[in-house]
Amino acid sequence: MMLFKFTEELLNRKQSQIRYKDFIDLCYLPKPVSKELYDTSENGIATRVQSFFNNELTFYNSLIISGVLVKTIIMTHGKLVGDCCISFYFDNDNIKYGLIRAIVKSSQNVVRLFIEELIEKKPQTPRFYFKINDEQYQVPNIFRLKRSNLFHLKHPKWILKKNAIICEPGVCATVLEYPNLKDSS
Repeated sequence: MMLFKFTEELLNRKQSQIRYKDFIDLCYLPKPVSKELYDTSENGIATRVQSFFNNELTFYNSLIISGVLVKTIIMTHGKLVGDCCISFYFDNDNIKYGLIRAIVKSSQNVVRLFIEELIEKKPQTPRFYFKINDEQYQVPNIFRLKRSNLFHLKHPKWILKKNAIICEPGVCATVLEYPNLKDSS
C-alpha cells in the first residue's frame, strides 16, 4: 500500500501547473502557438478547423484536463513517446480512436480538439495477432489501425483514454491501449 501511494504521488507530480496557468473550459492551457505552425493551405489542418468557427481561433500544442496531459501530433512528431493518440466518445455508445491534430480556443473561450480518426485496416479485425507453434494468439489492448481523412471536433471531456502509438511507414499505426488515463500519462 505504501508503494501504491508513493507511485500515485510521482504520477501526480509529472504535470507542470507552472506552464499551464490558464483554466478555460475545464482545461489548463499553456501559451498559445502560431497558427502558421499548422498547415494553412486550402485543405490544411488550420483551414479545416477554422471552417467550423465563425471567429478567429487561438491554437495550442497541448492541454491538461483532469490531470492528464495531451498534445497534438505536431508537438510529438519525431519523439519516441507521444501524447497525441486517444480513445474518445464519438457519441454515447460509440468509442473511436484518433490522433489530436489541433487544439483550439475560440473567442468565446470554447476549447476543442480537432481529431483525425483512426480506422480498422480490415473491418472487424483491429486486434493484434501472432502465431506460435501453429496456434494463433490475440494480444489484448493492441490494435492495428490506419489513418483516415475523417475528422471530428470534440471537447476534451470526451477523451476516454490516452494511448501509445507506433506509426509505421505509410498510413498504418499500432495503438497500445492502457487501462486508464493516469497509467498512460
